[in-house]
Amino acid sequence: MGSIKTRFLVLSDTHGKEFTPEATPQLDAVDVVIHCGDLTEASTMDEFRTALGILKKINACLKLSDEAGSSDCSRVCTENLETPGNFFDQAASKGIVFLDEGIHHFNLQNGAVLTVYASPYTPSMRDSGFQFRPENGHKSQMEKPVDVAITHGPPRGILDMTESGERAGCPGLFAATAQCRPRMHCFGHIHKGWGAELITWRDPPNQVPSLSADINHEQSVILETLSTVWSQTGEPREIPNRHQQLEDRATLRVCQTSHCMGDKTPLNPGQQTLFVNAAIQGLEEHETTHLPWVVDIELPRAQSP
Repeated sequence: MGSIKTRFLVLSDTHGKEFTPEATPQLDAVDVVIHCGDLTEASTMDEFRTALGILKKINACLKLSDEAGSSDCSRVCTENLETPGNFFDQAASKGIVFLDEGIHHFNLQNGAVLTVYASPYTPSMRDSGFQFRPENGHKSQMEKPVDVAITHGPPRGILDMTESGERAGCPGLFAATAQCRPRMHCFGHIHKGWGAELITWRDPPNQVPSLSADINHEQSVILETLSTVWSQTGEPREIPNRHQQLEDRATLRVCQTSHCMGDKTPLNPGQQTLFVNAAIQGLEEHETTHLPWVVDIELPRAQSP
């Protein structure tokens, strides 16, 4: 049946701030945009309009966001005497789809078929929307086959290190991902964890997955982290003002990685997963400084009718 090269723009944690990736050749042929949650900071109507505006401006036929914010939007619309349906109708007219938790299927204009698992739920000690107490856990609905997993938070142990040096990812989500092995798993939430890793899995999957037992670390590749992307400038790894650095680097607009046939590190479906933490907001509060990701992977070709 073959496969089709498909380009994704992945971002997360815009937190109600104005943000549009600058025009670059990499964005000329984006097939799918993914926003992994935290569209707003305080769930205000202005923030929701800003978030919608960000997605509207990006040139792609399909734009996906997990539900982190959509139910809040309905409440905020009602409180502001606006009809929630109007907001979501505007989004739908621009190809924007807010995903409920679960499995979703899409036929793309490039001829590929995309199966997505989405979930906004993250572990937290706070009682906020789409958050659960770590000791209670949250049962993932991820099931094979899934091409791309879109979650707000990371799985435990992968691109989930906080500024205080603690792992903040979800153990249950790691277990589900290790069993399902999607081609790509993208998320945000942990701003310090921005980066990408191409993970190679061990066979067979363990009944109780773990980082040591299920990941072949020798054959896995760290593609980029905050430390590596900024050390390439020749500046110290600890950069006090990333916003200024970004302005100074006129050629740096997106972070791009490709894992298709013929690439240096082609992705082997079922044996590897590309993990992407696309948190846009910088480490200092209210700064929007991290780079969005442009990712090329191959997807199954849609079957002919």
